Amino acid sequence: MIDDRGTGMDQKHVMNAMRLGISEKNPKDNIGFRGIGIYTAYNLCDRLDIYTKSESDVNGYLIHFDFKKARLALLEDQERKKQNLPTTVFLEKLLRETIFYSVDNETTLNAPETRVIMSELLSDVYDDLNNWDKVENYLRDIVPLPFREDFKYAKLIQDKLIENQEKIVPVTLQIWR
Repeated sequence: MIDDRGTGMDQKHVMNAMRLGISEKNPKDNIGFRGIGIYTAYNLCDRLDIYTKSESDVNGYLIHFDFKKARLALLEDQERKKQNLPTTVFLEKLLRETIFYSVDNETTLNAPETRVIMSELLSDVYDDLNNWDKVENYLRDIVPLPFREDFKYAKLIQDKLIENQEKIVPVTLQIWR
């Protein structure tokens, strides 16, 4: 589960978030400008639920991704192709059948924020997440954390990032095991 206590999404942003390969973000200002970020969970879990609420909308929303159903449809279509049968899976139809949003009648969130929940993790993902050495090495290599105090080039690099107007976002990372 990931909690983002930011601004949340209103209905328009929810609909935009569901689009595949389309983004209105400016790559100079935002991370994630290709419209594929949410879909990276496809190979991690069977189900992805995103709860979100913004100050500008009285409703909260749930975006639901049924990745298991999508994978099964694609596997069935692969079998059809092996038998020289025509494809029956088309991207727009597949997305419409496996992704939807609704008003969050449970009012899961009471304040502006977004909560992402990956459910039914795939077995290899579950195994990887339970291998602490692997998780620690991944985070050390990927997550932009502050430099060690004794790293002599830390200030020089940080000043250069600020000089180039790189957007530095403070992140708090909490890991429970």
